[in-house]
Amino acid sequence: MEKEFIIKTNRSVTLNVTGGKIDSFREKEETTGTVRVYENGCIGIAGCLGTPDEQKLTEKAMEALALGIPYPCKLDGALEQESLHEEEIIPVSARSLLFQIKSAWITRKPSTAIRWDGI
Repeated sequence: MEKEFIIKTNRSVTLNVTGGKIDSFREKEETTGTVRVYENGCIGIAGCLGTPDEQKLTEKAMEALALGIPYPCKLDGALEQESLHEEEIIPVSARSLLFQIKSAWITRKPSTAIRWDGI
């Protein structure tokens, strides 16, 4: 049996603009975990939202192997990958960015939500 354990963390910022003014600012961090197991040409998958328990997810994925979902592809072997995207999306300070967004939306819709992922 071969196994993959994947942890993914997403961070996002949401601004709510009403009447041309920013009236709320929310930051969110969301972590997901996935285990994929491969055996005899089949795949079993289990996942969760929040901090993953690798042992429990592995057990659930192994149970899912009984479904007999075919997976005809070959795996490349061991791989460990970490991707950090911490650089600024727009090279300006947060205050300057908020001012730009406010200015851009004053002349548009009176109430709209702006979501900026990747922070």
